[in-house]
Amino acid sequence: MKQKHRIMLSTISIIFGFTLAATAHAREEVKCTFTIAEDPSRNIKAYEKSDTERVRRREYDRLVNSGENAYRVTVDGGYHCRIRHIENIRLNVRIDKRDVKLRPEGQIPDCSDFQIRVNCEGTGR
Repeated sequence: MKQKHRIMLSTISIIFGFTLAATAHAREEVKCTFTIAEDPSRNIKAYEKSDTERVRRREYDRLVNSGENAYRVTVDGGYHCRIRHIENIRLNVRIDKRDVKLRPEGQIPDCSDFQIRVNCEGTGR
């Protein structure tokens, strides 16, 4: 009888342990929207692009509370710029500079000319 109780307690302990581990590593979905402000003097039209990623709870809290200046812009070859969130490099968008031209006949803007805001929020999934 004691052997049967030990096996049952061991099984319960293992199930409880897996449940705790799954909770500790739960993933939350966060969506970050990168918004470029219109600037006619630099031939930039208003533009918006989003990316969604599943992250750990601790990282989720940092992302959602990071503020609108939490980004980094890099040139991504030729006509492209990449905007990344500074707290999570997987949250990024690739922008074609030709898509943000205000006047088609005007000059193509430079990545460093963009005035960007980033807003991250939980998607509830």
